[in-house]
Amino acid sequence: MDKYHLFEEIGNGKLSQVYKGREKRGVEFFAIKRVDKSRMAEVVHEVQVMHKLRDEHCLRFFDWYETRNNLWLILEFAAGGNLMALLQKDGPMPEAAVKVFGVDLMAGLLYLHSSGLIFGDVKPSNILLDEYGVLKYADFSLCREIPKQKETIPAKGMTRGTPHYMAPELFLSNGVHSFASDLWSLGIVLYELRTGKLPFRKRSLRELMRCIFKQEPQLNGGRQAHTEASEDLKDLVMWLLEKDCRERATWAELLDHPFWDGFNPPEHRTLPAQPFWESRFQRGSEANAPGALPSQADIAEELDNYELDVSK
Repeated sequence: MDKYHLFEEIGNGKLSQVYKGREKRGVEFFAIKRVDKSRMAEVVHEVQVMHKLRDEHCLRFFDWYETRNNLWLILEFAAGGNLMALLQKDGPMPEAAVKVFGVDLMAGLLYLHSSGLIFGDVKPSNILLDEYGVLKYADFSLCREIPKQKETIPAKGMTRGTPHYMAPELFLSNGVHSFASDLWSLGIVLYELRTGKLPFRKRSLRELMRCIFKQEPQLNGGRQAHTEASEDLKDLVMWLLEKDCRERATWAELLDHPFWDGFNPPEHRTLPAQPFWESRFQRGSEANAPGALPSQADIAEELDNYELDVSK
């Protein structure tokens, strides 16, 4: 790491910090992520994923280093910060901005899905903006290949995701990550961009689950007329937040939705099969449909240790 200058901290986690940095005698800035060496397996997984990515909507990976106590990742520097910080500063976004950002979000996620990857943790704090306002997916620690058999979760230190953004099926012990679970999370983000708040917000995991399984989000302005959503946006978000993953909007339905008219959504891509998910969930089938609020025995055991960020 002697070849880099480190400047101010621009982000942090429980066992990591991200600094703005520059290679000595160079002019290009980088995001330099320091991770505690105890997370070696997670870092190796993330590096293996990022090394393969070649898309403008995915943060670029350049190199990584190992020192006595730390691992260091050299990443693309996104000068605009993350989408969560933008939401906290600006509040609800006008619908035109939701469309512009939504097109970028779809482009990056569709690239990942067409590459056989599930992002696994779509949320505003994992989405960065560069100096031109282009959105980029970052933090690929929960990104995984399409499950071809029953998932062993957590694997390689993985969790199931961030509860406020998780699809209903992922709370179950037999939950399966899929295109549909990522698209649910995308629906949460679109809702949040337009309203400035989460559709499901509770202080305990059990209360949050009850909301996610039983309540329908209300995408309307109420007393705040400036956050009123168009009928097209309401229809799209409610379709993405369909609790039955078999009936949730597919990629084809999302890309062709009238909400995007005039905003050049990404072109359709050929998507790989999801054999294990498709064997369990098929549109129109009677078997394996998500039911009412699950019993404690049906809930994934590792969720007992989840901590909710009640500031959301």
